[in-house]
Amino acid sequence: MKRVLLYLWIITIGVNGLLAQELRYKNRDMVLSLVGDWNFKKEDWEKVDSVYKKDREIVLKAVNRFLCIIDDIDPSLQQDKEIVLASLKWSGCGIEFADKNMTDNKELMLKVIREKPIAFDFISDRLKKDKDIILMYLAVAPYRGYYLEDVIVNIEQNLLKDKKFIEEALNEDIELLPYVDKNITNDSAFIEYLIKKTGHGFAYATDEQKNNRRLILEALNHSDSDVLEYANSKIKKDKEIILKAVKKDSTELFYADESLKCNREFAKKLIDANVYTINYFCDKLLNDRELMLYALDKNELLFSYIGDELKKDKSLILRLAKEDSDVIEEMDESLRNDRKFIKEVIKFRPWNVIQKLNKQFLDDDEIVAYLAQYDYDALKYASKRFGQDRAFVKKVLKKQPFAINYIDPKLQTDPTIYLPVIKASGYGLAYATDKEKNDKALVMEAVSRNSYALEFASQELKDNKEVVLLAINNGTAGIELEYATQRLKKDKEVVLEAIKKDSMAFQYADKSLKEDREFVKKAVGISADVLKYSSKKFLKDKQVALLAIAQDDDIFEYLDNSLKKDKAFILEALRVANTHTGEDSEDRAKSKMLSEILGSSESIWENIDKNLTKDKAFITQAIEKTGYGLEYATPEQRANRAFVLNAIKLYPLALKYVDKKLKDDKALVLEAVKRDGRALKFATPKLQDNKRVVEKAINNRGDALYYASSRLKKDEALIIKAVRNNPSLLIFEESDKDLVLKLLKANIDVIDSFNMALKNDKQFIDRCINETGYGLEYATPEQKKDKAFILKALAKNFTALHGVDKSLKNDKELLLSALANKNIISCCGMRYDSSYLFYYHAYYFGRELYNNKAFIKKALKVQPNIFPYIREDFKKDKEILALMEEIKHPLWKKIFTPLNILLVFLFGYWWYEAKKRNRDKEI
Repeated sequence: MKRVLLYLWIITIGVNGLLAQELRYKNRDMVLSLVGDWNFKKEDWEKVDSVYKKDREIVLKAVNRFLCIIDDIDPSLQQDKEIVLASLKWSGCGIEFADKNMTDNKELMLKVIREKPIAFDFISDRLKKDKDIILMYLAVAPYRGYYLEDVIVNIEQNLLKDKKFIEEALNEDIELLPYVDKNITNDSAFIEYLIKKTGHGFAYATDEQKNNRRLILEALNHSDSDVLEYANSKIKKDKEIILKAVKKDSTELFYADESLKCNREFAKKLIDANVYTINYFCDKLLNDRELMLYALDKNELLFSYIGDELKKDKSLILRLAKEDSDVIEEMDESLRNDRKFIKEVIKFRPWNVIQKLNKQFLDDDEIVAYLAQYDYDALKYASKRFGQDRAFVKKVLKKQPFAINYIDPKLQTDPTIYLPVIKASGYGLAYATDKEKNDKALVMEAVSRNSYALEFASQELKDNKEVVLLAINNGTAGIELEYATQRLKKDKEVVLEAIKKDSMAFQYADKSLKEDREFVKKAVGISADVLKYSSKKFLKDKQVALLAIAQDDDIFEYLDNSLKKDKAFILEALRVANTHTGEDSEDRAKSKMLSEILGSSESIWENIDKNLTKDKAFITQAIEKTGYGLEYATPEQRANRAFVLNAIKLYPLALKYVDKKLKDDKALVLEAVKRDGRALKFATPKLQDNKRVVEKAINNRGDALYYASSRLKKDEALIIKAVRNNPSLLIFEESDKDLVLKLLKANIDVIDSFNMALKNDKQFIDRCINETGYGLEYATPEQKKDKAFILKALAKNFTALHGVDKSLKNDKELLLSALANKNIISCCGMRYDSSYLFYYHAYYFGRELYNNKAFIKKALKVQPNIFPYIREDFKKDKEILALMEEIKHPLWKKIFTPLNILLVFLFGYWWYEAKKRNRDKEI
C-alpha cells in the first residue's frame, strides 16, 4: 500500500508540473503576454485554449508578431480583413482567406509571394500574367524548376519570345530555358551571353562554344553551372577546369572523367579545392589512409565518407573521437562490439557518447560507471538497474547531481539521497517532502546553487521576497519570476531585479506593472526589449520609446506605425540612438562596444515608413542631422564634399552612397574609417591599399582588414593589430605557425580557430603550451592530468585551465594558480583577466569549490575581481565583506593616509625646531 501511495504522489508532482505549464494557455493575460514573446512559436499557439482563438486582440497581436496561425483561429476571424491583411503582410499566410481586392493588389501580392511562394496559386488571373509577379515567383520558389508548370500554364506566349523578359527570368530560374521560344535558344550569340552571365546554357551551345576553353572558364566563375554536365570528353579530363568547377560545387566531380576520380596526386588538389569531393573518389582512394587523414584534418565530420577498411582503423578513430562522437556510430560494427576498444574510446571522450553505444554496453558495469562520472545522461540511457543501485547512485550524484532525475523513483524520494544533492547543487528539491519544501534554510541553500529550484519550493516561500530575490540574483535569465506569487510579481524591486537578468522576465510580471508608465520608463532604461512585453499603448508613447531606443535601436522595429511616420520623432530617435542619451557612463561604454560590433541606428532607418524616402526636404534634413538617407539624396548632394563630410561624421557607412570621386578622397575616407572600420569596404582599391587608411580602420574594428587590399591582408603588423581587436578573424594563414605563435605570445587567443591539422600537430601544440600556455585542450590525456605540466602552462596563461582534465576540476592548487595569473588576454573582441574563469565557474570550476566559503576567501585574496561572480549570500557574508575591506584598504593604507603623513611631517618639523632652540640656548 505504501508503495502505491508513493507512486501516486510522484505522479501527482509530475501532473501538477504539467498542469502549471498548461494553465498558462488558459489565462487571458498570460496568453496575451505569451503571444508577444519572440520565443512563442506556432506549436505553442496550438496549446492555447480555443476561447482565445476567438479573441480578436490576441489573434491580431499574434499575426502582427509574424506568427503563421490564421489557419488555426476561429472561422469568424478568418474573414476579418484587418487580421487577414496583417497575416499576409507579416508572415505571408492566409492568402486563401483574402478577398478579391487583396489578391488583385500587386504590391501586397509581391510581398506575400516573397514570404510564401505557394500564394501564387491564389492570386488573381490578371496578376498571374504580370511580369513582376512572375519574376518574383521564379526568384523565391523553393526548388528551382519545381513550380515552373504553375508559371508556364499562365504565362503568355509573347513573353517567352521577349528577350529582355527571358534574360531576367532565366537569371531567377534557369530551368525556364527549355520553355523559351526556339528562335531564342537557337541564337548562339544569346546563348553565349547567357553562359557568361549565368553559367548555364551549354545544352544549347554550339560545338565551337563547347570547345571554347575561355568561355568555359568564364562560365565556371558562377556558383552554379551546367558546363561539365554537357561538356565533351576532352573538357572532362581538363584538370584546371575540374578544379575550378569543384571549388564552387563538389558535385561537379560527378561529371569528371573516371580517371581523375582515382588519380591520387590530383586527389590532394581536389581536397584542397573542396574537401567534399571525396564523396566521388574511387574506393581505392577512400581507403588510402594518408589521403583520408589529409581530408579529415580539414573536416573531421567527413568520417562517414571514408572507405570501409579505414572505418576499422583504431588509431584513426581514437584520434577523431576527441572532436566528434558521431565517429562511434559510423565506425565498423566489429569495433562497435569490441569492448576493449570501446573502453579506450570513452577515455578520449566520456560525454555525449553513451547514447551512441551498442545495447550490450548499456548494461556493462565498468563502462557505465566510468561514463556516469562525466555525463549525467549516462543514467538516462544505461540499464535501469544502475539507477536502482543505492551505493552506485550515491557515488554518481556526488559528481553529477542532475542525474537524480534519471534514477529509480524509490531512490528519488529517499531523504538520504535527495537531501545531500539539494545541499550540494540545488537539484532534487522536486523530490523533497512538503515540509522540506517549506524549510526556508534548505530552500535558500537550494536556490543559491540552482535558481530553478524555486519552482519546487512551497507556496509560502514563493511568496517570500528574500527567497525569490536570491533565486533571481543567482540565476541568469530572470525567469525565476515565473515561479513567484502574484504578490511578488507586483513588487517593483523584484521585477526590476528579474529584468536586469533578462527582459523576457517582464512577461511574468503583473499586468498592473505593464500598464504603469513610470515603471515601464524605469524598466526600458535597463532593457529596451521590455517594451515587447509592456502594454501596447507604450509602443505609441514617444518618451518611453526614446528611452528604449537609447538602450537598443532595434526596438524601433516594434514601435507603432504612427511613430514610424513621424518625421520629428525619427530624427530624434536617430540622434538618441547615436549618442545613447540616458545611459550611465558604464552603459555608454558597453553601447560603444556593441555599436562597434553591430553598427548603430541602421535598424531605425531600415524601418521608417518608406513614403518618407520620397520626401526630399525630410531626406535632406535627415542627412544633415543624422547622416542617414544619402542613398536617397540628389547626385549634386552626393558630390558636395562639405555636405558628404558632415554625413560621414554622423554615419560613417554613408560612404557607400557618395560620389565615386569622393570615395577616393583620402581625408574624407579617413574620417569615415576612424569612426567605423567597415567603411573601408566602400573606399576605392587605391585607398584600400593605403596602409595608413587601413590601420585607422582596424584600430576601430579588426574585421576591417577583410576589406584591405590583398597586399595589406598579408602585412604581419596589421594582422596582429586586427586579430587583437577580433581574435575570431580568420584573416591569417593557419599554416603560418610562426605568426600563430606571435599572436599567442601577444595574449591573443586564436587557439579555437586552428584547423584539425594544427590541433593534431602534437609537436606544434607542445610548443604552443610550453611557450604561451595556450593549447592545453589539445594536449594528450596524460598531459591534461599532469599537475606539474599544467602549472607551468597556468604560469604563462590562465586560460590553460580550459584544457585541464575534469578529474582535477576541484583541485585548489590549480585554480588558485590560474587566478593568480594577472595577464590580460584578448578573446572574441573583448579583454579579460583571470576573474572571467570564475564567471564561468559552471564550466571551469567544480561547484564543490564554488560553494566552499573557505576556498572563496583564499581565492579573493589571490584575485579580488572575482567578487561580483561569487554566490549572492557570500556577497553579504560579514567575514567576506571584512576581507574585501581589508583587501581594498590594507593596514598600511590606513596608516599612511595623507593626513597621517602630514601630521608626522609637522611633528618632525616641530621636534627639529624644538631641538634647534634647545641647542641655541645651550650656546
